[in-house]
Amino acid sequence: MGAGRSALVRSTGGEPGFSSMWRFVPSDTMSCALHGSPRVSKGWLLLLIVAAALVLVGVLWLLQGAGAVHVRPILCVSNCKPVTKSTGWLVAGVALCTTGLALTLTAARHLRRR
Repeated sequence: MGAGRSALVRSTGGEPGFSSMWRFVPSDTMSCALHGSPRVSKGWLLLLIVAAALVLVGVLWLLQGAGAVHVRPILCVSNCKPVTKSTGWLVAGVALCTTGLALTLTAARHLRRR
């Protein structure tokens, strides 16, 4: 089966009174759907991991911009100074944290539906 295809699969259970029901299953979940075990889509799981990393980096930038955390520069090329109370880093941290949270909620909501 190629990408973007689906197959009609018979699953047992369902509503009371019905011994089985038919449903369409995307090809990436096909192998486990035939055996009855749930399978998590790799794309949504990867998005969840990347989004969680974005949240963590966003929180770090937010705290650095607020002056609550002081981290020495790493791999400095020229006259580098530690970030202390910077509005730019504060705003970047809030933006990245918000984006990461939105992506995390989207991925988690999609994974919970499966």
